[in-house]
Amino acid sequence: MKKTLIILAIILLSLSSSAFAAQYTITDLGTLGGDNSHAYAINDSGQVVGASDNGTTREAFIFDSNTRIIKGLSNGNTSHAYDINSSGQVVGYNNMDSHYEAFISDGSGESGSMTSLGRLGNNSSFAYSINDNSQVVGLSWGPSNKEAFISDGTAGNIQVLGTLGGNHAIARGINNNGQVVGESWQTYYHFEAFISDGIIGGEINGLGSLASFSSAYGINDNGQVVGDFWDDSNHEAFISDGSGEPGSMIGLGTLGNLSRAYDINNNGIVVGTSDLISGEYHAFIHDGSGMLDLNNLFDNSDEHWDYLSFARDINNLGQIVGEGLTADGQTHAFLLTPVPEPASLILLAVGFGYVRRSRKVE
Repeated sequence: MKKTLIILAIILLSLSSSAFAAQYTITDLGTLGGDNSHAYAINDSGQVVGASDNGTTREAFIFDSNTRIIKGLSNGNTSHAYDINSSGQVVGYNNMDSHYEAFISDGSGESGSMTSLGRLGNNSSFAYSINDNSQVVGLSWGPSNKEAFISDGTAGNIQVLGTLGGNHAIARGINNNGQVVGESWQTYYHFEAFISDGIIGGEINGLGSLASFSSAYGINDNGQVVGDFWDDSNHEAFISDGSGEPGSMIGLGTLGNLSRAYDINNNGIVVGTSDLISGEYHAFIHDGSGMLDLNNLFDNSDEHWDYLSFARDINNLGQIVGEGLTADGQTHAFLLTPVPEPASLILLAVGFGYVRRSRKVE
């Protein structure tokens, strides 16, 4: 039996080491009737949210990878959906003509399911992230300040999270432990990525920077943070362990001149965008050993896509969403789903065949 377990361990280790080289199947999510769409987030059930032109305005949408149906969420207002949790609750913002207002949906995926979260008395608010506990973070924007907020997901209940000492802060991501990341202005000429315990009046700690400015966009449940840092000579994606200690922020490199990381899943896989020497922005994936252009990892033999430009989110199953330029010049949301390499499937089949024979012998 011990020998069988060792063989299984070798098989699984071989599969995990080769999984990153796997190709992807790609799905064009289409639009709500207009020319363009953008995907911003995906949960582990394969539900995707974003925004799409519908012929008259831009509308928040939800797409179910099982039904392959894309549906609008708003009641006619311009809207964007930025995140979705495991229960299907969606957050984003509505254009209310005179201002923008953060919303949360009830998870039904139906039009009209949005509820306003409020604005902290400011002109506008934007919800950027939601965790599985229905905690929401975002930005409340007034005439003279930008305030990071956190909410328990109920109407009107948003509270200021705090800053690193200046007047402005934006909360962009929250994990299931309630840790919040974003950026905060310490002075007009300097802002820094931060991490917070998500408690009102609690600690907000700077993550440091490898340049003059840094922003944090995503955090996984292990506390790993991703974003970008830049100055006049450098603009690069980073990953950090979230400790805020010197050396915890590590540059991820670029495909050309600059890069930005948007998300990281619980397996430590990072996605984002990077420009090429030609100036095109290409979606990337990074597993800790190197940055790869996602345009080289899916079958585009029908030449439907000109190129994939932004990878915005990755779930724990390795599915990736973002947007790319189609051959006819439209911007469409995409869904990439990993498929095992043929060699991996053969290895798996051989391995489990061996295990079955071993059990008979044992």
